[in-house]
Amino acid sequence: MQKIIETIIAYFPRFLRDLAAIFASPKAFIAGKDLDSDATFADALLFCATCAVVPVIVSVLHTNSGEKDTFIKYLMSIGMRQFLVLIFAGGAVWLSWRIVRGSASHKAIFTIYIYYSGVYLLLLLAFGLVSGGYLKFMAPELYSRIRALAPEIVSRPEQMKEFMEETEIAIAAYITISGWFCCFIWSIVSWGAYRRASNSSLTRSVLAFSISTILLVPAYFIVGLMLSELK
Repeated sequence: MQKIIETIIAYFPRFLRDLAAIFASPKAFIAGKDLDSDATFADALLFCATCAVVPVIVSVLHTNSGEKDTFIKYLMSIGMRQFLVLIFAGGAVWLSWRIVRGSASHKAIFTIYIYYSGVYLLLLLAFGLVSGGYLKFMAPELYSRIRALAPEIVSRPEQMKEFMEETEIAIAAYITISGWFCCFIWSIVSWGAYRRASNSSLTRSVLAFSISTILLVPAYFIVGLMLSELK
C-alpha cells in the first residue's frame, strides 16, 4: 500500500496536467496516445487510481480521528468497486463496439474507458463530497443518523422514505444525481475518441453509444449485487 501511495505522489504533477488536458479536450487527449501500447495502458490505470485516491484523502482530512482509522478499508472498497466497474462497465462499452463492428482493438477500447472511468469516478466522488458536506453543515444531527445507519439504510425502505421527506436530504440527493448527469454529458462529449479509434462512421458511433447505454444498466446492477455480497 505504501509503495502505491508513493507512486501516486510521484505521478501527481503529471496527473494534474493529464486531468486538465482530458477535461479540456478528451478526444484530443486520447488521440495523442498510442492506445495499443502497454505503457499507455499502465498510465491509464495509474490515472484512474489517482482519481480514486485524491478525493478519498480529501474526505479523510475532513473526518475526525476515529474515522481516519478506516481510511485503508475505505480505499480498498473503492478499489474493489472500480475494479468491477472496469470489468463489467468497460466490457459493456467494448461489446457495444463489437456489435457495430468497430475496428479498435480490445486494449484500445479498455484503455480509453479506463481513462474516462477515472474522470467519472472523480466527478461522482466530488459531487458526493459536496452532497455530504452540505448535509453535514446544514443538518449535522441528520447526517450523523445516516452515517450510523449506512450502509444498511438501503435495505430499509421505510427509513429511506422518512429521510427523503427531509428537505436537506432531498437537496443532497439532487446534488448527487447532478454528478451522474455530468458524467452522462461528459460521455457524450468524449465519445468521439472511441469513434476515432474504431475508424467508424457517425451512425455506427451513435448506435454503439445507444447500445452501451442500455448495457450499462445491467452492468452496474451486477456490480452493485456483487459488492453487496462481498460486504
